[in-house]
Amino acid sequence: EKMRLFDDNNNIGIVSKMNLYCDNCHTDTVFHTSNSNNKVFEANMRLCYAMRCIGVGREGTHLFCGVMNMPPPSSRFSYLNNHLINSLEVECKKSMCDAATEVVSLKKEIEAAVTEANTSTREFSNLADSPNTDLAVSCDGTWMKRGHTSLHGVASIVSIDTGKVIDLQVMSKYCSVCALRKKSADEEEEKKWQEEHKMSCARNYCGSSGGMEAAAMKLMFHRSEALYGVRYTQYLGDGDSSSFKSVVESAPYGPDCKLEKLECVGHIQKRMGGRLLKLKREMRGKKLEDGKTLGGAGRLTDKEIHNIQIYYGMAIRKNVGDLKGMQHAVWATYFHKLSTDANPSHELCNVSWCKYLKAKQEKKPYTHTHSLPLAVMNVIKPTFKFLANPELLKKCTHGKTQNPNESCHNLIWKRCPKTSFASSTIVKIASFDAALVFNSGNISRVRVLERLGFSSGAYTLKILKTIDDNRIAASENSSSTMEKEARQRNQVKRKAVQEAEQDDEYGYGLH
Repeated sequence: EKMRLFDDNNNIGIVSKMNLYCDNCHTDTVFHTSNSNNKVFEANMRLCYAMRCIGVGREGTHLFCGVMNMPPPSSRFSYLNNHLINSLEVECKKSMCDAATEVVSLKKEIEAAVTEANTSTREFSNLADSPNTDLAVSCDGTWMKRGHTSLHGVASIVSIDTGKVIDLQVMSKYCSVCALRKKSADEEEEKKWQEEHKMSCARNYCGSSGGMEAAAMKLMFHRSEALYGVRYTQYLGDGDSSSFKSVVESAPYGPDCKLEKLECVGHIQKRMGGRLLKLKREMRGKKLEDGKTLGGAGRLTDKEIHNIQIYYGMAIRKNVGDLKGMQHAVWATYFHKLSTDANPSHELCNVSWCKYLKAKQEKKPYTHTHSLPLAVMNVIKPTFKFLANPELLKKCTHGKTQNPNESCHNLIWKRCPKTSFASSTIVKIASFDAALVFNSGNISRVRVLERLGFSSGAYTLKILKTIDDNRIAASENSSSTMEKEARQRNQVKRKAVQEAEQDDEYGYGLH
């Protein structure tokens, strides 16, 4: 009854200053509702980090606090961001260094196993046939805006053997300080300011936005030996080889080290669909040797193109490390679609997937219902010939894709939405946090909090671990054979529906 608690209404962000007064002994105790590390209050820092994790800035945080009937967030959001980025960058770089070390250790283990067995397995040939410090990496870039107008871009290098990010570079051609500052009339004063500002300037790139990826790749390739003691000798990229060409010309490891270009299986698979769709558009309305058009019912529909693209991808993925096997499987797809009841051509097919061979093995009748006419197959044969070229398929024997890069990039833009303007600091926070979580899971954020000077807390550990466990369970479920087949069936159905709707809307003679 002798103690009274007063709120001094002197908030520092969501942290309140409290005054505890004793009427009996007349003592006055002042305290805050959050711990401090002498730089920032824990509650303010946690709120800032949490909002950045879900892609919300100060204005969104202000609305959140209003709806929750909380004090408004700290007006020093920029200071909190700068404090956060330092800890995130250190932990992210440590995670990427660990990822690079993991690849080297894996290669050493595989080399020892191969030496002991005195053989080389197809699955690990890429690891076993090169020095331990020569790595195969997947390289890709992403931009905050489409086209060549983006102020910010991010490039990532991912090990194709472990699927983890081992280097990351944010490129920016915008600095808020340079943009908002009024240029001094005094040339000497202006020159002095430019020299002093150069070290802290957020702008690290000049040129077109499209060249950001190439510039970032050159920078990361040239620092790989200094950072991790490794060389990136195999470059997995998409069909656009401008970045690869730029890296090769810069000779990051000297003129004697040759870099090998690998192709993303996903991009190569899409070439089949893209080329057939283009061919279908070019042949629209033209008669083939049988007097009919290329498209239409029972011919090269979008659904059939999608199926052929899937089969082409499977031919590559199921023959990893086997170039001849890939070529065999690609042409097996062609002759399988060409086969009819009168002229079956299943010599290249495999009984594991060919229903005709299964029926023949079981001595059951079989009717070809998914064949394409000979005239259609003759037109698309050059496409198969081009995409079955051994020089092209040789670059796909690794069986890897750029999906890890794209997944990491997706995490970045979830934390930094493309719909609103962001400074390079915000893009870096999003990139470092995305790479850290991508490599080590959400639980790795505990290390960031500890580096900021705060203990993780029981609920933080529990919730972050639960999120990771749920994500792993969902990932395992989506990667199951049944789920993959279900997704493919749904894709085929959507293609068929889209084509039917397109025919209804744009059919000949309707307008």
